Amino acid sequence: MKRLAIGAAIALLLAAAAMSAYWAWAAHRFGQAVAQTAEDLRAQGYQVAYLEPQVTGFPFDLNARLEDGAVERPGGPSWRGPTIDGRLWLLDPTRIEIAFPGDHKIATAREVIDASFVGAEAEILLDGSFQPAELHTELVGIVLSAEGRPEVTAAGVLAQLGPWQAATADQLQTIDLRFQVSDLGIPPGQFAALGRIIESLSGDVTLHGPLRGGNLADALVLWRADGGHLEVRVFALTWGPLSLVVKGDLALDPQGRPKGQLMVQASGLPETLDLLEQAQLLKPDQLKNARTALKAYAKIPGQSEQQATFPLNLKQGRVFLGFLPLGRLSPVL
Repeated sequence: MKRLAIGAAIALLLAAAAMSAYWAWAAHRFGQAVAQTAEDLRAQGYQVAYLEPQVTGFPFDLNARLEDGAVERPGGPSWRGPTIDGRLWLLDPTRIEIAFPGDHKIATAREVIDASFVGAEAEILLDGSFQPAELHTELVGIVLSAEGRPEVTAAGVLAQLGPWQAATADQLQTIDLRFQVSDLGIPPGQFAALGRIIESLSGDVTLHGPLRGGNLADALVLWRADGGHLEVRVFALTWGPLSLVVKGDLALDPQGRPKGQLMVQASGLPETLDLLEQAQLLKPDQLKNARTALKAYAKIPGQSEQQATFPLNLKQGRVFLGFLPLGRLSPVL
């Protein structure tokens, strides 16, 4: 019995030593990863600053706190933000939790954007090779502002990026995106014709083809050349009297304009067209064509002006409802 107790004590000591060594190794590797990421950014011309991460949580958690972080590039994009807390449960190292509420300052070549979040959490899921596979984000109490621009607010945002599928011989690389925005507040003016609050905005899409290049315009040019397209499984909007559900597929034509076909389920269109007319957001011929097409689709059994399902065709730089043109499309490049 005495030998059994001694054996158990030795086993516990060995387990504790192994756990201590594992935790110390993981903490060291985390510090190395942060330093290597900073060096990689510096090699690309960025200036990176942060206080040495504080690592706690022994024995089962790896809790890291990064303070006074800033990433800047002269004449280019930069970020400066609040304290960032991260957590990795060592018994399940494929899940990383990050919290980053507070005030973030994001600078582009054109302007400086102040982004404030009452709550901000993200979860990174790693695959079997410990590479990022999915990103889940939840933001609460959002305020975005920039000099000379009115504030944009939102009660909350839920988003999921991934999973990612590598390209094969007969299929482009794909990545899924799902998002839901609640109570999106927009500035007053013409574009608030349907109300200052967009009650709900959500989507479930798949991007086919990689985005690569030095900036978004270059990335979209390469994406188009690769045959990239956006599969819209569902896009839904509730804004004042208008309710939309959209499905379809989009790409870019040689001039960089959207092209493709969408199927739209809509309710509240008569009231919506009246409000857009009052705000002078549509030209008289556009309003006439939209109302004519709506009346035509309302004659189909099961349809009405209040509840209508119809196709939108985007081609040759124009939007068509059936055969009637509704407006022109500008290049996104």
